[in-house]
Amino acid sequence: MKIYSITGADNLCRKQKLNYPNHNLAFKSMGFTFTSYKDCYGITRETQNTTGKREDISLQDFADVLKQRFKHFDRVNIMPMNVSDGTEAYLMANAIIRNEGRETFEKKYSPIKASDVMPNVINNYAKNGLLHLYNAEVSEFDGIGMNVLKEVNEADYKDNIIPQLYNPDKLYKLSKEYRKHFDFQVEDLQARIQDLKDEGNSVIAIRNCLKQSFGDTMSSLIIIKLMNIMQGASLLVTGDYDRNSKLIEQTLKEYFYEIRHNIWGLKEYGRFRNYLTKMHA
Repeated sequence: MKIYSITGADNLCRKQKLNYPNHNLAFKSMGFTFTSYKDCYGITRETQNTTGKREDISLQDFADVLKQRFKHFDRVNIMPMNVSDGTEAYLMANAIIRNEGRETFEKKYSPIKASDVMPNVINNYAKNGLLHLYNAEVSEFDGIGMNVLKEVNEADYKDNIIPQLYNPDKLYKLSKEYRKHFDFQVEDLQARIQDLKDEGNSVIAIRNCLKQSFGDTMSSLIIIKLMNIMQGASLLVTGDYDRNSKLIEQTLKEYFYEIRHNIWGLKEYGRFRNYLTKMHA
């Protein structure tokens, strides 16, 4: 049985503007510096921003599961909710394009609707199509049937660049042809979940931000709320850091079925149908 209400303050998330203390607007490292924000309930929470590829999910598995899971769907809504500079959203898209082709991606999956709570990262990087990459990461954008990366001079974008603890090798500007497939917004995770509409064709990615920002108990309640909102074949994508919490791990396994590592389907969808996806992906 689904539980349909966790808090009576949900509407505050829709109405209250996010509050960012001035001392957090210029943090020192996208990868490792912690910062804080006031959420839509007025509670101060810790967060951090990351750049680069997270290694706790197989992008090939991700693409395979989507192809099998949604093969009879005309439309799939991909919604990463803590994308920092946008890297994760880009790599998810690239994996789908390689697996199903550009035409299918554009008709079925585009645009990917991504968000993060920190405005400077979304506005400076994602909305401007800027991306720092190490030389070894450039190949992540190969083989997708379009030109994506153009190396640019960092001095020309000095007002956009946020200092990082370890500076990647080069700065790139993403092509307009590629950028049109992504819709980046500054949004509080809790507010976005509260307003989420799902018809069983969604992929919701919340990776490695829950435990740090919300703690074990609140993170588990957020997972339960997602379970109540999600329908049918929809998927939840998680990360290893959050699963270091025994309570978060327990909650995930109580309400979801792990199809591939960190890729979950609703138990209510049926173990048999989840199992078939796992076997054929």
